[in-house]
Amino acid sequence: MRKILHKRPFRRLPFLLLEVMIAFGILALSAIPLVYPHLLILKEERALILELDVDLAAQNLIVDLLTELHENRVPFRLIEDEGIFEMNKEKISKAGITPEAIEKVFVRFTENHKPKPPKSSTLFYVKGTLHILYSPLYKERIRRNEATYTFSFLALRKVPEVSGRDEEFGGKDKEATDENQ
Repeated sequence: MRKILHKRPFRRLPFLLLEVMIAFGILALSAIPLVYPHLLILKEERALILELDVDLAAQNLIVDLLTELHENRVPFRLIEDEGIFEMNKEKISKAGITPEAIEKVFVRFTENHKPKPPKSSTLFYVKGTLHILYSPLYKERIRRNEATYTFSFLALRKVPEVSGRDEEFGGKDKEATDENQ
């Protein structure tokens, strides 16, 4: 009788293990629809955070560019000719964008002013467009090929003018100083 009692539970054990594994499989399959939306939201949230980081870095690049324009480190001829100013990798990394994520960053200027005869100063309304072209790996993560940011500013161009009248006064003052010495 003892032999019968011991054999029976051991025969039942493999079937019990199989039943438990099937139950866990069914639970796992039924949990997928519950977890999937949360995973999708997490993926979308990460993409949004990347986009917001690039937006913040683009604003930093625009501020750096306006500072350089104010300090006359960007040639004004570039604005007059409606040219393209390409940002270097150092400025891009300083702004907060990883250089591997970007193929090219450039600014295109368009200027508007009323055509008038040449004066000593001209006011330009300048529109700038910052273009950020993403690298292929980054395009997949952010789901955009490029980002475009527009900004505008006023630029006053003063042209130093030497008239004949100024030369006359300069000449008289020079003679007067020569006589005093």
